[in-house]
Amino acid sequence: MKDNAIQIPMCTDQKTYKLWISAARMTGGISKKAGFCIDCLPEYQTQMIKRGKCSNPGILFREDKDGFVEGYLPRGE
Repeated sequence: MKDNAIQIPMCTDQKTYKLWISAARMTGGISKKAGFCIDCLPEYQTQMIKRGKCSNPGILFREDKDGFVEGYLPRGE
C-alpha cells in the first residue's frame, strides 16, 4: 500500500467512504482523530464490534447542539 493511499474503515466500502469524505469537506472539514467515526451511531458501532469490523471502538457518542448524535474521542486520545 502506498503512503498516500486512502485508509478505508473496516465497517464500510470505498464508495461510501469517498462520498462521506466529499460531504465532510463541504460541511467544515474532517476530524483527523475521529474521522469517519464521527458520523457513526451507537447501534451500528455495537454491530461492527461484534463482527470484528469496528476500526475505532473507543468512539463515544453524545448529542450535538442541533440534537443529532455525534461520535467523539474522549479527551487525551
